[in-house]
Amino acid sequence: MNQCCNQSKTGSRCGRLKLPVAIIFLTAASYLLAKKRFLLFSLAASIGVLAREALLVIVLAYLIYVISSSFSESHPNHSLYYLLLAVPPIFICFAVRLYFADLPTFFWYPSLQKIFMNISRPISLATSLATIFPLLLVMSSGCFREKNHFISKVTERFSKKDLRLLASLTIAFTSLLLYSVFSAFMSGRFIWPFYVSLIPIAVVSSQNTRLFKNLLSPIANFCFGDGNR
Repeated sequence: MNQCCNQSKTGSRCGRLKLPVAIIFLTAASYLLAKKRFLLFSLAASIGVLAREALLVIVLAYLIYVISSSFSESHPNHSLYYLLLAVPPIFICFAVRLYFADLPTFFWYPSLQKIFMNISRPISLATSLATIFPLLLVMSSGCFREKNHFISKVTERFSKKDLRLLASLTIAFTSLLLYSVFSAFMSGRFIWPFYVSLIPIAVVSSQNTRLFKNLLSPIANFCFGDGNR
């Protein structure tokens, strides 16, 4: 009995670590994706899916980004290599599931019953809207401040590659939310990974702004040292 209790405590501790570990590797994968370091991205995603299978959504964003980039860049050999880098995290995720056959399933099948249940549950709508609201608030604030120049300001601020990456992430994480509507229990937990992935991308894209140069960069250098030395 003591052995069973010890195993139960160990499993409980491991369960509590799954979410923090998933956040760490989702952040790392998003940062490496924004920096175009695709080999390290594949490594981070491969480790991350061992904590949470939901990290496959960042692999989906990566595939959308690579495929869309292949139409605008004349490097077919590079595109094939980049596509192959998506194989390790997908293989590892399903290989572990096949090897440990007693693990609970992580795939839910779509059904009309789930759709009607989700759209009729007030808690599902409330948590989803409450999670989306901060992003809508920021976007609305930008639209109101810039009025008719919001789109032009965004296109000036971000390069085409950055916009393509943001679009890829939006499509991938919207697919995750829709999957929850059709197959699972819709809630804000299917939206929060999108926010996590946006943080490193925002940092990478903001390195040339005055806020980054005058405030964030000096603070980082003070806390962690100057990486240029």
